[in-house]
Amino acid sequence: MPRLTTDSHEARRNRILKAARAVIVRDGLRATTTHAVARAAGVPVGSIYTYFADKDELVWASIVAANREESEAALRNMRAGGTARERLRRALGDWFAYTIDEPGVARALSEIWAEAATKPLIRDLV
Repeated sequence: MPRLTTDSHEARRNRILKAARAVIVRDGLRATTTHAVARAAGVPVGSIYTYFADKDELVWASIVAANREESEAALRNMRAGGTARERLRRALGDWFAYTIDEPGVARALSEIWAEAATKPLIRDLV
């Protein structure tokens, strides 16, 4: 089996993270399985465990990646010009669209908060 280059290794990891977020939003956190994430990412389920120790670590990493993506988008909007009020309005509008308006995200966030009560890794994140 050919070895992955550093770039393809990172690309596969990012594909898994994006798939995990999509599956969590679509199916809900509790119903999400590593098999469903693997199918959505187009990778063998065993390859998920190359990058993540378990489902909790995968969830944690996908939340961190999504938060980073949201933050970077907000910062781009803040730097795009206009008055401070206009820049803040754009950044908050994008955050709202990404976090609240997107179907399934509010439910997924509430499930993540509920999981934080019993899962230390998730608790430390939220």
